Amino acid sequence: MYDVFFQWGLIGPALLIAVGTVILIAGGETLLRGACRLAVAVKIPPLIVGLTIVAFATATPELAITLSAALKGNADIAIGNVVGSNICNILLILALVAILSPIAISSTLIRREIPLMIAVSILVFVLAILGSNMQLSSLFSGQFEGMLLPWTGALMVGILIAYMGWTVYEVRRHRADNETYAHELKEEVLPDIDNPSAKISGWKNIGVNLFLIGFGLALLVLASDMMVHGCIEIARKMGVSELIIALTILAAGTALPELIVSGLAALKGKSDIAVGSIIGTNIINILGVLGIATLFSGGLQVSARVLYFDMPIMILVSVFCIVICFTGRRVTRGEGVFLLLCYVAYLVALCILDGS
Repeated sequence: MYDVFFQWGLIGPALLIAVGTVILIAGGETLLRGACRLAVAVKIPPLIVGLTIVAFATATPELAITLSAALKGNADIAIGNVVGSNICNILLILALVAILSPIAISSTLIRREIPLMIAVSILVFVLAILGSNMQLSSLFSGQFEGMLLPWTGALMVGILIAYMGWTVYEVRRHRADNETYAHELKEEVLPDIDNPSAKISGWKNIGVNLFLIGFGLALLVLASDMMVHGCIEIARKMGVSELIIALTILAAGTALPELIVSGLAALKGKSDIAVGSIIGTNIINILGVLGIATLFSGGLQVSARVLYFDMPIMILVSVFCIVICFTGRRVTRGEGVFLLLCYVAYLVALCILDGS
């Protein structure tokens, strides 16, 4: 599909990335507007919209690429994309959004979603070890490779379904007497530019909002596909390994929807959607994206490099997130800079390991 661009040396892929960036921004704005208005139309708190609708939408590029790679037998790209995206979402996306505009953290995220993100990060690491038929004594040899079996994929998808069911139950249980919800409903919705005083309600407007979300999602998927192919082609021309591509360029490429949507949300004062999208996407990446890919591919081999280095980094980064969020229940610009420096250090470590 993009072969004509790849015939122009590095200029073609660079042009593909530039066009994809423009489409990505338009798609992010469209999806965010539809999601915020849908929150009012169906009476759902913006935090829940960020954790569910927006998170699922922005995780779509990861699902498409991870599932495609898994079905083609390329486990390094499949797993590297998910692990790399989760690291990128916290150390890069959350950092840039915080630098752009300090983010207030909901108590719900601190009590439930962030601990869940840590738990599922540890879970996939443990499942990768348990799925291997090697002796656990060889785990300390430095050459132990893990395995995600189909039943572990089914388990992860089952946990995701249970989590979404619990989220819906909580919304319905607190619907009548939740004053915080009422405040969010009033303050967090984006105003209609053409008619600021108009109320957003009724089935017609719900349909319009769903269309906006779907159209924005389609733009995000198209833009991500263009940018990922462009990034991969540039990386391959420079002689970089596929695992490094998946952990860095591919992960950053598929995480761009989170950056656009969360960045726009933060600038408009929608911190619940901004952080909810990032945390929700990380949970969905592991339980949904990796779970589905593992289930339908018949299992994924986890390389020793990913098992010993990248997965532990993903767990450590998740712990970083809850520690930072506990300090004043907000992510400041200074903390954003710290996270960004950690991401630079991670990239340097990847380059050193790839060259050794």
